[in-house]
Amino acid sequence: MSLLAQTAVLVLDTMVLSHFTLADRLDVLHDLLIDADCWTTQVVVEELRVGSATRPELAAACEADWLGVARLGTLDEIRCFTRWTSLLGSHGTESRRGVRLRCC
Repeated sequence: MSLLAQTAVLVLDTMVLSHFTLADRLDVLHDLLIDADCWTTQVVVEELRVGSATRPELAAACEADWLGVARLGTLDEIRCFTRWTSLLGSHGTESRRGVRLRCC
């Protein structure tokens, strides 16, 4: 059973993916979000790849077949990403909390 009552689009950041991966529980994250359309960004994938130089297990998050990767190749995608980061409060000392995106 999923924690989500309806289908949602979720964008996962490095913190979520790396913590579950390093705990060897990426499978649990997938099970919890099974009903959601899960995405991350190419920037997050690159951060995980860089981290895999010292923590090779991080490569598993880059290869998860249930996780889409947004390449941010269009102006609309960049605008959507900018809106998402402002909702997360990543521009200052505000705490970061998970944000559910349905559309931008």
